[in-house]
Amino acid sequence: MNCRKEEKESLGYNSNVSAHKENKRKHVRHGRNSKKCSSSLCLQSKASATGRLATGASNCHSPRRAITAGSVAEECSYQPQPERAFSARAANTMLKELLESQLANQQYDPKLAPGLTVQLADTVRQEIRELHFSRYKLVCFVVLGMVQQGDLMCCSRSIWSSACDTFAEYCFRNSSLFALCIVYAVYCE
Repeated sequence: MNCRKEEKESLGYNSNVSAHKENKRKHVRHGRNSKKCSSSLCLQSKASATGRLATGASNCHSPRRAITAGSVAEECSYQPQPERAFSARAANTMLKELLESQLANQQYDPKLAPGLTVQLADTVRQEIRELHFSRYKLVCFVVLGMVQQGDLMCCSRSIWSSACDTFAEYCFRNSSLFALCIVYAVYCE
């Protein structure tokens, strides 16, 4: 027991505890508007001592909200590789069926094109979500335009992992309009 006491004193434990108690007494004496305690014990996280993560203010005299370790484990489940990789082939098939069914008899109208583009992007995102590729963030890019004699080129750049991240694309065209749909699937570790 004596060794422990000497060890704590050599580490400055007692001086921290006494400073902490003194700050706490000042805080209680002066009420709520007093200066917050700045001792090193107040500023340390209680996670190591209690097995919980603490959030909120950084002083010991204010209430803290705690998250139990069980709920954190579910939230922080790091997986460097997906359990089921995103299938660009399945997504391409789905894009083809969806765009051909939605736009087969559609005529280009510049007033309706913005709303139709948003509707197509939302529908594509929902349909790909139903393919159940978990932990993938989806970015859906839809371009809708009138068929003319000119050309249109679309390009994009991103930084991603070629091992996990991929994309699917399909370009639909009828006599009046064209639609380019690209879905980027980025794995969220």
